[in-house]
Amino acid sequence: MPKPTLVDMTAYNRYPDTDMDKEVFVQAAGYGEKAAGIPQRILICWLNPTPTKQGDGAYQIIELEMQGNYYHYCYPVVEQRSAQVMADHQIWSLGVFTRDQRELLLELAEDVEFKERSLTEGSRVWTAKLLREMRQSGLLSQELVTKIHREVPLPDIEL
Repeated sequence: MPKPTLVDMTAYNRYPDTDMDKEVFVQAAGYGEKAAGIPQRILICWLNPTPTKQGDGAYQIIELEMQGNYYHYCYPVVEQRSAQVMADHQIWSLGVFTRDQRELLLELAEDVEFKERSLTEGSRVWTAKLLREMRQSGLLSQELVTKIHREVPLPDIEL
């Protein structure tokens, strides 16, 4: 398991990951945010099984996040999200992953290199690199990586 980083652990402690097999997704911010010139938020997530009291889902999130002028990879992160919020974004299924596969995904994410202050290599480049590592480790097919890369779209990197 990756070393925890300095994030608010409250939601993760309330809705931790379990040993159940879970569907894992790539989620890209909706078209409205792209049109408004807001940097597109791209993340990988899965639903932790405990629903919140409001009926929302508790999603474990993997992303390179910008805080101030720096990018950070934070772990573990859980966000409560409504079905409507999820419906407002583009979603691609990566398949059903075992706990061991999700742990491998977290380790791969932690190892993806990024430039903390880059103006050109943000979360989209980081996500493209992570998808490439997932393919190389056998978690994803080349066809799926190419499809997501094209449809998000993600920047050109060597796949």
